Amino acid sequence: MATIEWVNHASFVLDHCGTRLICDPWLDGPAFDQGWDLVSRTVFSYEAFRNITHVWFSHEHPDHFSPPTLAKIPSDARANITAYYQATRDQRVIHFCRQKGFANTSELYPGQWQSVGRDFSVLCEPHDNGDSWLAARIGDLMVLNLNDCVVTTAAECKRIGRKLGRIDILATQFSYANWVGNKDNVAAMRQAASEKLAWMKTQIVSLSPKFVLPFASFVFFSHEDNCSLNQGMTTADEAVEFVKKETCAIPVVLYPGDRWALESSPPDQEAIRRLYTADYDATRRDTIRHRSESRPWPELLEHGNEFTDRLRNRNGILLRCLPTVHVFVEDHARALRLSGRGVVEDDRTRASCDLACKSDALDHAFRFDWGGRTLDINGRFQVPSGGGYWKFKTYATLANFNSRDEGLFTIVRTAWQRAKKRLVLRT
Repeated sequence: MATIEWVNHASFVLDHCGTRLICDPWLDGPAFDQGWDLVSRTVFSYEAFRNITHVWFSHEHPDHFSPPTLAKIPSDARANITAYYQATRDQRVIHFCRQKGFANTSELYPGQWQSVGRDFSVLCEPHDNGDSWLAARIGDLMVLNLNDCVVTTAAECKRIGRKLGRIDILATQFSYANWVGNKDNVAAMRQAASEKLAWMKTQIVSLSPKFVLPFASFVFFSHEDNCSLNQGMTTADEAVEFVKKETCAIPVVLYPGDRWALESSPPDQEAIRRLYTADYDATRRDTIRHRSESRPWPELLEHGNEFTDRLRNRNGILLRCLPTVHVFVEDHARALRLSGRGVVEDDRTRASCDLACKSDALDHAFRFDWGGRTLDINGRFQVPSGGGYWKFKTYATLANFNSRDEGLFTIVRTAWQRAKKRLVLRT
């Protein structure tokens, strides 16, 4: 009998006839440069990985592919686990898993079902911006794990549906997971939450699953710089009520440690909802888990120039086309100017800058090519009135694509795909 064992957030184990495949394990600690923490405590232990046969990662974000979690798995347990990831140009995740001593590592190619055990096979398909989804065919059951894939239109859902046929269980994200507005802009946060639920409804109506697992949103913004973003987030209880009201699917919420035999009724939903309500209440009482640590000004400028050097070496003349960005560094009460030529100090006031943040958050964005994307997700910044955050995001997006060994063509293609989806949503 197929079983789902709930781990936390976006992670669960699919268990069938001796095959135990865990998806996106993140067990503890913060993610996104101390920007997020888990709402609930994880019950699944590192010793429990001794009973895992396969692991699949949807994408490289640290709440799905968590190097600290993987490092804590006993080495002899890793030696018996097969790691799966979508096929990529850089093969970075696969190389990392090999270095960590996983028994076997394999890339999953679009359109190719991979057998993982008796009556158990999986299909992984890439989505835009590095995401991917996983379908698991277990006997006569079909489980679709959409995780963070931005599937917003009926047309996208139908393309997935044609590949899979009947879908019994849909696991999908239920709240926003990035900066959506300044700390006083609660209306923007609520709008983002409503938009995410609307996408969820489109998926459910178009794919017609019997059950829906709201997941991949069991986190809270836990830094002093971003805790205001919790004001508009959708809770698990609110997601359940939305699914009941707006769709014909049966919502199922699972709590860390729960097991659901898929041919039986789900665990006691009222009891689980009470547990999550208590956990959400606890995070509201103790929201700030992390605080900023100032970085030296000369070091910040140095890392900024190393960042633009990397972009220039990879993208050449394209860098000249990017806009100039002015960033106010709060803890130094000074501004800097970022352009294709590099990073220098600037005499602008906070009000005339494009964004404002602490030096450690900005330094993280400079030191790592994916760091600007981290800043966008953890929301550890504010945008002054009249500021143009989009300007900074052009550098962050280019660097993030470069980090995956992708360049201008992929950026343009992704932007075009998302523009088409926005047009469909508006009409």
